[in-house]
Amino acid sequence: MIIIAMGYSGTGSSAIIHLLSEYRNCTDGDLGKFEHLPFYTPHGLFDLEDTLLYNNSLYRSDAAINDFYNAMKRLNDYDFGWFGGYEKRYGGKFMKIVDEFLSEIVQFKTTGYWSYDFELKKNIFSFGKDTLKKIIKKESKNFGKKFFPYGDNKLYYSFVEPEEFYSAAKKFVLNYFKMINPNEKHLLVDQIILPQHLDRIKNYFNDDVRFIVFDRDIRDIYILNKYIYPRMYNMDPVFPSEPNQFIKFYSKYRKTEKKVDCDNILRLNFEDLVYNYKDTVKEIENFLDFSEVDHINKYQYFIPEISKKNTQNFRIKEDWVRETEVIAEGLKDLVYPFPYEFTPNIQETTDP
Repeated sequence: MIIIAMGYSGTGSSAIIHLLSEYRNCTDGDLGKFEHLPFYTPHGLFDLEDTLLYNNSLYRSDAAINDFYNAMKRLNDYDFGWFGGYEKRYGGKFMKIVDEFLSEIVQFKTTGYWSYDFELKKNIFSFGKDTLKKIIKKESKNFGKKFFPYGDNKLYYSFVEPEEFYSAAKKFVLNYFKMINPNEKHLLVDQIILPQHLDRIKNYFNDDVRFIVFDRDIRDIYILNKYIYPRMYNMDPVFPSEPNQFIKFYSKYRKTEKKVDCDNILRLNFEDLVYNYKDTVKEIENFLDFSEVDHINKYQYFIPEISKKNTQNFRIKEDWVRETEVIAEGLKDLVYPFPYEFTPNIQETTDP
């Protein structure tokens, strides 16, 4: 079984990976805190789908195929720690499955160039020619530069039918999972897709894949974004940090998701695992058809009392409580009903 966790950036999806790592025959492929980007990264698999099936034309398939290949090569060659680095981890296996996938969907190959293949470069001959033009007061639009084709001169065409594309894509997805987990254990995967991609799952995943979506109290999301993550990771806030702008932004962001009704999807809050641990674990076990006897390393990787320190962060300071009142009013549906008040220590705030 493949178990995919996902969330809305900072909503605690890694908690389910930690919890399920305590069960017999479950593995994350020894990847730890790792996010799998090949599907939804810019120019990744989903972008390739959108171009080839919904926005194709004579040359767009060539651009999309080259962009996809280059995006995969970047993830293969460069290890960013929490993503990428496939060459380092798996040798040539990742690019092998990329090449196999492309061999199925590329239908025609020719040689030549089109507008997408040209870039403007400095050129000594153009510089001399344009200097002469300047002397005789003749205009030169790109002084000292010349258009050159970059890369090879191969053109790749694909006008695949949907069933052809999805058949090849499913093989690519399956081979990706086999690369990570060759031992036939239950594979735990974090962020290989996002909630906004759940409407695509029937085209890419088999019926034995389960999806767990984690949400989180919106007041904590706001505080984490504005105050805590910048301190922890030396980074600027990802979301707008003015309360009313945050409400507008987050509301529009969540509307990008098309709600999908599917028995293979379970939706939880991060706080459920902390404040209602026993019942939530049972719900997860029922969803995955796991047995309690398989929970052989209970509290080894997910410890509710430690994760509790990463809840109700908006109560750390009185100013934060007041600041998030407007957040709670503007995004009521995303407020978690905490069973009691708890004030964490900012020095003990951790990742879920």
